[in-house]
Amino acid sequence: MTKAIRMAAAMTLSILLLIPSQCLANTGRRERNAPRQRINSLIQEFKAYDGFEAIRVGPMLLSIAKPFIRAEMREETDEEEREEMMMALSMINGIKRIQVATYEDCSEQIRERFNARLEPLLKRVSILMEVKDDGETVRIYGKTSRNGRYLDDLLIHIPEEGVLVCLYGRFDMDHVSKFLMEEMK
Repeated sequence: MTKAIRMAAAMTLSILLLIPSQCLANTGRRERNAPRQRINSLIQEFKAYDGFEAIRVGPMLLSIAKPFIRAEMREETDEEEREEMMMALSMINGIKRIQVATYEDCSEQIRERFNARLEPLLKRVSILMEVKDDGETVRIYGKTSRNGRYLDDLLIHIPEEGVLVCLYGRFDMDHVSKFLMEEMK
């Protein structure tokens, strides 16, 4: 992940932790999960263009990674490191699929066309945060559960850099907050 993506994700999640869960709960407008299949189809379509790269990680590969993380945790002697790995594992447990598309090396015309086709799909999901800095815009989309305890389908889009990161799944806000608190130390 690029530094901008990590920064945007950390900022989004930390802001979400500061907002009372009642404010995050659905307030009457019907929020929907990300249109996964349409986004995936769009990415597959654009993979044919030079400079458009996509990585897709499914549940099988994610499940294969978990035993390695657990084994690493057992061997870790530093208690703080072990606790951090445990929190990361609990967050990974919520991820069902990951889809990453980078298209910064595409022609300007292809980038604009992809962004134009992606925008209506992203409008179907609530925007959690938008950050503008030095001509770059980072938009983070997702859906919170009615009680505000869970965050579903986190999508991070940086149109100027040509980056889209889709974390499909459900994230427990308690695990996210613990993880962020450790990362901010």
